[in-house]
Amino acid sequence: RPTLDESHDWELLHAEEALEVTTLSVRRALLTCDSTNDVPITRGTVKLIWALGETDTIAPHLPTSRGVLAVNLLDPPLPPLDLGALDMDTVEIEYTLDGTQTAYWCTVSKRTSSGKSHIVAFKPILRTAGALKHTHHFNMYECKGVVDGDELDPLVGRSMNCDDQTMSLCENSVYAWSFGGRALVLPEEVGFPWGESHTEYFLLQAHFDNPEGEEGVVIHTGVEIYYTTELRRHEAGILAMGHTVAPGLLVPPSTGNWTIAGHCSSRCMEGALRASFLSSINIFNVNLHSHESSRAMQLRHFRSGRELTPVARDDTYDFGFQENRPLTYDAKVLPGDHLTLECTYDSHWKAPAAVIGGGASTDEMCMAFLLYWPRMTVESCFSEYPWSKVKRLKIFGWKQGVVWSDSPPNNPEVTWPEEWEGLPFSEYLALHVNWTGAGKRALQHELRYGKHVDFCQLYSGGTMVGYPRFKEYVEKVGHCIPALRGQGDNPLSSHVYNVGVWLLFLLAALGLGLAIFLLVQWYKRVRSSRRGCHGFSPLSPAVDDNL
Repeated sequence: RPTLDESHDWELLHAEEALEVTTLSVRRALLTCDSTNDVPITRGTVKLIWALGETDTIAPHLPTSRGVLAVNLLDPPLPPLDLGALDMDTVEIEYTLDGTQTAYWCTVSKRTSSGKSHIVAFKPILRTAGALKHTHHFNMYECKGVVDGDELDPLVGRSMNCDDQTMSLCENSVYAWSFGGRALVLPEEVGFPWGESHTEYFLLQAHFDNPEGEEGVVIHTGVEIYYTTELRRHEAGILAMGHTVAPGLLVPPSTGNWTIAGHCSSRCMEGALRASFLSSINIFNVNLHSHESSRAMQLRHFRSGRELTPVARDDTYDFGFQENRPLTYDAKVLPGDHLTLECTYDSHWKAPAAVIGGGASTDEMCMAFLLYWPRMTVESCFSEYPWSKVKRLKIFGWKQGVVWSDSPPNNPEVTWPEEWEGLPFSEYLALHVNWTGAGKRALQHELRYGKHVDFCQLYSGGTMVGYPRFKEYVEKVGHCIPALRGQGDNPLSSHVYNVGVWLLFLLAALGLGLAIFLLVQWYKRVRSSRRGCHGFSPLSPAVDDNL
C-alpha cells in the first residue's frame, strides 16, 4: 500500500474519465523542500512510479498493475508534423537469435532517386516483443564510398553479419537510435539530404543484445524514413564524438563515481568548419549513449578559456531510456570551440569483474551523436587514452615485466609470463591488480585528465588532446519552494502558496511604505505651519530681528 506523503507538493489541475480512459493534469515545483520524499525534477531522466486500481480507494496493487516509466519532463515537445502528407521508405533487418549474447547485424538498401529530397523524420520499427527486448541500438549510414555498386549490389535486401569491409564503404552517419528512444522529428527549417545522387546505398547496422542466450526468436527491426521534395532552408548533419572503444575506457571492480572523458578538440572543430566553409554549426538534438554501468553523462562546451552552459546533461542516466533529445535552444559551436563528453560509471553490479570498453551491454561505451545544422563534411571526432600508455602504468604490472599483445583492440591478452599467456585484459584486471585506494585514485586521475590521442576524421591520431584551460561554469541553483502542510485531501499547490506569501509580503510592504509617506507629509505640514506663525507674528521679537 502506498504511503501518503505528509507534504502536499502536488496540485491536481484537471481530472477526466471518458471511454475507459482516465486523464489527470498535475503540477509541482521543480525543487520542493521535501528532500525526504521528493526527487528534484531536472533535465535528466526522471522515473515516474505509476499504479492502476479497480476503484478510487488507495490499496495494494498487483504487480501487473504497477510499474515505472522513464521520462524527460523538461525536454521540449517534438515539432508538429503530418506524417501522412510525406513520402516514406523503410529499411528492415531480420535476425534470429542463436544463443549469441551480442550480435551486430546489417542490411544494405539501394535507392534510385529522380531528384533531391529532404528527410524530415525517422521512426523506429520494432514490430514484436522480441524486437523491443533485444534491439539495443541501430545506426544508419550512407555509403558515399561506392561508385558503381558492384561491391554492395549482392548485399541489397540481405540480413547478414556486419563485416569490416562493408562497414568501411558506409561511414557517413545519417541516423542513430537507442533502446527506449522515440521517433526523431527535425525542426521545421531543417532536413537531411536524400537523393543527392541518382543511385544511393544505405547500410543499417543493428546491435542485438541477448544476455540470457535465447534461441529461435525471430526479430524484425528497422526504420521508417519520411521525406519531402519541398527542400528546407538548412541541411542537417550528425557528428559522433566521445571516447573510442579501447582499453583506456575501463572501470575497476566494485567502484562508483568513476568518470571517463572523451574530447572533440578545438583543432578538429576549427578544421571541420573551415573544410566545410562554415563559420559555425547549431546543435539542436543530442543522443547520449553508454551501457549498463553508466550513471551520468554530460557534454561540456569550452570557448576561449571559459566553460559555457553544458550542451546536454543527464545526472540520472538510464540505460533503458536513450532518447534523441531535442535541446531547448540551438547550441552554437564556433571555430576553436572544444567539446568534452564525460561519462560516470558504477561497476558494483558486476563484481568481482571489472568493466572494459566493448560492444556488449555489459561492457561500456562513452559516445554522443550530435544533430546539427548546417552540415559539415566531418562526421566523427573522438579521443582515446592510448593503450601504449595504459600497459606501461605501474598498477597494471609494467614493473613486474608483464608483456601484452595489441589485440584484440579493446581487450588485449598477456603474452608473458607464460603462466598468464592468453589471459584477457578484462580478467587480468579482476585477478592480478591490487586495487588499493591510492592506486585507484591515481589511475582515475590519469585516465580522465591525462593526454589522449586525438582521433579527428581530418587527421586521425596525429596529435594529443586533453581538457583545455578554462574558468568553470557554475550552475545557478534555485531555492526550494515549500508546500502548505496540513490541508488534508485538498492541498494548495506549492506554486500558489509561494505566490500568495509573496503577494502578502508585497502588500504589507506597500502599506508600510504608504504609512511612512503620509506620516512624513503630515510632519512637514505641521513644521511648515509652525514656521508661518512665528515668521509673521508682531509679538515675536526674535523673528522681527531676523527680518
